Amino acid sequence: MIEARSLGNSSAPFVADRICMRWPLFSMRKRSDFNEVFYRGEEASFRVSPSAKGVPTVWDRDVIIYITSRLTVFEAPSRTLQLCAHDFLKATRRSTGVQGYQSLMNALFRLKHSRVTTNIGRLANPATVSWIDDYSVNRRTHASGKTVMASLEVTLSEWAFHILLSDEVAPINPNYFSLTGGLERRIYELVLHCCGEGSTWTVPLRTLATDSGSTQCNLRRFKFDLKAIIAKRSLPGMSIDLFETGSDCIVRFARAPLPSLQTYQA
Repeated sequence: MIEARSLGNSSAPFVADRICMRWPLFSMRKRSDFNEVFYRGEEASFRVSPSAKGVPTVWDRDVIIYITSRLTVFEAPSRTLQLCAHDFLKATRRSTGVQGYQSLMNALFRLKHSRVTTNIGRLANPATVSWIDDYSVNRRTHASGKTVMASLEVTLSEWAFHILLSDEVAPINPNYFSLTGGLERRIYELVLHCCGEGSTWTVPLRTLATDSGSTQCNLRRFKFDLKAIIAKRSLPGMSIDLFETGSDCIVRFARAPLPSLQTYQA
């Protein structure tokens, strides 16, 4: 039996693994998405098959980010972790009401039951895996008689555990969790991966659309959505410029240096 590990009352920076930043493994739709997520490139390929509640989304990814942030604290991390559901909801800026707890349960269901067929993670041959092997809920009853979710025990799959710890991590600004658009969240992570602090990254619009995992059928709509993000100036610590050169478009991202490590309280 794998020992469960708890972070206690210490604090740690929000971090995310660079492998998930690089590849569009999560759906950008807020509602349940029952379409397969498919990607094939020179460096990696994958197909995500939906569970009964759809494929994992970029909002479900918050669970992976939260777990990754905790794993980096341990000298000898375990695949099984104990999480406080209320702490997770507060840290990721979600409702702590019934809807927030239900969204967390739906996320765990999708992360367990959706299947990822991929060669990511230094696999010799494509394999079919999932993000988590299992999870369980511990509940407590208040004096009022109301039963609430107290904690969770989550066991990562060996594949997920390997990729979350096999590459370097990057700090995540807590304002990331306030982003309301799936494309906003996806582009934020992609820029974190491709653009260092205090530097710029220039990329063709078509390449950005492909690497972000956009399902738009044409670049015109993707450019429209990107312009909306530029107008909102919503990406924390980042600026975006779009240059139209004849029939082509170039996008330039710039990242400001981080003033200090951003942390969450667990």
